[in-house]
Amino acid sequence: MQFDEEKHESRENLPEAKKRQVTISMYQVTKNFHKQCKEKVAALEDITVHFCKGEIIALVGGNACGKTTLFRVLTGVVRPNKGEARLMGCDTR
Repeated sequence: MQFDEEKHESRENLPEAKKRQVTISMYQVTKNFHKQCKEKVAALEDITVHFCKGEIIALVGGNACGKTTLFRVLTGVVRPNKGEARLMGCDTR
């Protein structure tokens, strides 16, 4: 079978909006928790990230550094104290 170049758009020929369609975004997200002694602990502090359609990313970090909290904010399980998170253009709050 032969590859037909004319039937397949190359990435260079796509409009800029299609090249970088943002699907996940967080803008200045902060999430604080309070310990039993009422001390405030920042799990996320002023996080701004954008992930585009087709990107493959890895979220790596040590224990208790905010990885799970980031996913909980993105899925709407936890509300951020500040900022906004969007998944496919929809606010996760």
